[in-house]
Amino acid sequence: MQDDKTVHILLVEDNPADAHLVRLALADAILHCEIDCADHLQTACEMLGKKEYDVALLDLSLPDSTGVETVRRFHAVAARLPFLVLTGLKNQELALEVLQAGAMDCLAKEEMVTAALERAIRYAIERRRLWAELEAHALALEAGERNLRNIISASLDAIMIVDMEGITRFVNPAAEALLGRSPESLLDQTFEFSLKVHGTAEVNILRGAGEYIVAEMRVTHVEWKGLPAYCATFRDITDRKQVEEALRRSDRRHRRITEAMTDYIVTVRVSNGKAVETIHSANCIAVTGYSRDDFEKDPYLWLNMVPLEDHPAVLKQAEQALSGQPAAPVVHRIIRKDGALRWVRSTAVGHRDEDGIATTSYDSLIRDITEAHQAEEDLRKAKEDLEVRVQERTAELRKVNQSLEQEIGEHKATEEVLRGYKESLESLHVAMQDGLVGMNANGVHVDLNPAFCRMTGFARREILGSSMPCCYWPPESREVFETAFERARAGDLDALEISLMRKSGERFPVLMSPSWIRRNQGGLEYYMATFKDITQRKRIEEELRQRTAELQERNFELDAFGHTVAHDLKTPLSNVLTSASIVDKKLDTLDTGKIRELLHIIIRNGHKSVSIIDELLLLAEVRMAEVEIGPLHMAGIVDEVLLRLTGLIESTQTEIVLPHTWPVAIGYAPWVEELWVNYISNGIRYGGKPPYIELGATEQKGNMIRYWTRDHGPGISPEKAERLFAPFVRVTELKTQGHGLGLSIVKRIAQKLGGEVGVESEVGKGSVFYFTLPREM
Repeated sequence: MQDDKTVHILLVEDNPADAHLVRLALADAILHCEIDCADHLQTACEMLGKKEYDVALLDLSLPDSTGVETVRRFHAVAARLPFLVLTGLKNQELALEVLQAGAMDCLAKEEMVTAALERAIRYAIERRRLWAELEAHALALEAGERNLRNIISASLDAIMIVDMEGITRFVNPAAEALLGRSPESLLDQTFEFSLKVHGTAEVNILRGAGEYIVAEMRVTHVEWKGLPAYCATFRDITDRKQVEEALRRSDRRHRRITEAMTDYIVTVRVSNGKAVETIHSANCIAVTGYSRDDFEKDPYLWLNMVPLEDHPAVLKQAEQALSGQPAAPVVHRIIRKDGALRWVRSTAVGHRDEDGIATTSYDSLIRDITEAHQAEEDLRKAKEDLEVRVQERTAELRKVNQSLEQEIGEHKATEEVLRGYKESLESLHVAMQDGLVGMNANGVHVDLNPAFCRMTGFARREILGSSMPCCYWPPESREVFETAFERARAGDLDALEISLMRKSGERFPVLMSPSWIRRNQGGLEYYMATFKDITQRKRIEEELRQRTAELQERNFELDAFGHTVAHDLKTPLSNVLTSASIVDKKLDTLDTGKIRELLHIIIRNGHKSVSIIDELLLLAEVRMAEVEIGPLHMAGIVDEVLLRLTGLIESTQTEIVLPHTWPVAIGYAPWVEELWVNYISNGIRYGGKPPYIELGATEQKGNMIRYWTRDHGPGISPEKAERLFAPFVRVTELKTQGHGLGLSIVKRIAQKLGGEVGVESEVGKGSVFYFTLPREM
């Protein structure tokens, strides 16, 4: 690219400060640049129709388009114009998306220097020039192919062009006449004949009227539409082959019979101990998945389908058939083309000449027996499983019988022990404040005290004599009780917190302490458990947990608060530092106008930093402060907000529509004023050009009033709308002001005053932002 040539650049950037920085960066470039600037995507598209540009610089975040969608829309209008994307974010995934959408490169604004920007512009223009040369070369190739098509069309021989996948791509008039078929029935269809390059082959062709002819076919390699292909040439030799017609009819009849069979036949011809040819009947593809052409190309494919473990049996059968010996059928596996494993039965018969002497070829009948083989295998396994189950069931019944005998003996012994303890336990039961339950080793209730009955609401007669699962067990905790019982049986007597169920169905927490009464010999005799109602303790623990969760949430918000301060102040402070650096380095060469412009950038970004800090302080105040609420004079509050925003309203020519009356809600006036400031300022910035904003209020059920603003801006997608009010979360494609800190403040204030916030929006149809407050009773 020549340095003295003027490069016409279209800069699409809505931020005057960023646009100025780009101009300053290119002012020191070697290239002579002429820059036109557009602050909307629609404006840029209109300028492309009026003037030719060499390259475009595109900002991702514009008033009428944001994100990767901006790249796609611009590329759709200027597909042949190279363009670069300028972004304020360092995001590898975003950079990859914009390149895939059509951009030549993606540059970060904060790292943009003259050399990097100039190099990117040169590369983009040069890549577009190389693409143009490539398109011209493609057109030249297309012209050569048209000449080849004309020569082939004029040939008297039948010619067909077939791609490397075996699909017919071109037929000349002579081929249509020879085959007796229309171009529609031939093009884009699988080529019917074997594509063997060099030499000639005789092929039988069935014409449209049912007439068979014989043609001589020659196949050569050609290039068609820039890709390798086959050229098949046909010449009618029917007259020469009439004497062989009877033999051909017989051969076709035999082939039709073979193709109709469920099984298929393979003929193997051997020379010098090696297979040189295999001929498979048409049904081979149904059994193996391979076509006859596949087998024709590879004589050893029939053996390679067989797993190595089955090779010895298959080769032995082939050896017997070739030697003239009787070859017994062999059952073996094959691996189909799709990878599936199938079982087949191969029956081989060797060929003999007229004198009955074995030749060097044999036929093999292949039959798929997968289903039968699987059925036999399943039957064998079923028999083995049945024998194992009978043995296991017999052993189980024997154990059950022994267990029953043991239980009867244990039950009798337990009754004797319990009688000895009965008098002492009765007095203990009456005095205990905790519930007490006794069971025998089989889990049958044999005793419980009055405290347990008062605790659960069940009478003694409803529980005594019942076995597990028990009526006071909640269904959802059955497994917990059974596990605790078995662990106590094994010696684990640790206390366990569980839930019991009263007769009314109410669940309540208890501390269960299990124990076992044993004989002197060590045998298990009696299970006893005490239950202490810990409802009050659990209530205190829950209150402590909730308080801990609140503290953790506040800690999280403090961390996010610090992150937001650092992140949201970075951009304006970076702009201040960049502008100040330019003034410092080029003070002697800059005129007064440019110095004043850079100072305005510094002042504007300084005010922006102060605004961000004010919002953060307000958010902290709302979280910590406790205020007195009362009836709100909403009309006066809104008038005060409009007075605060007078400069912004007049500079944007905003039209604001107010209701005649406002329903009275209760709240804290200074905070409600901030709610309106956020919503109205957002509506002015994103409510269309010029902005048109409606304010109103709607009474709702539940003694609540919804206050709302409606704009006519671009709208917000449902996915982004869900995250707008999340604390310290920013939707990437939206501007920070009004949709990051501001809406977090709105949500915190509304919740603090007993209300809620939300947005109803549809892309392209504007947005309704609302907050609710309690109505004055």
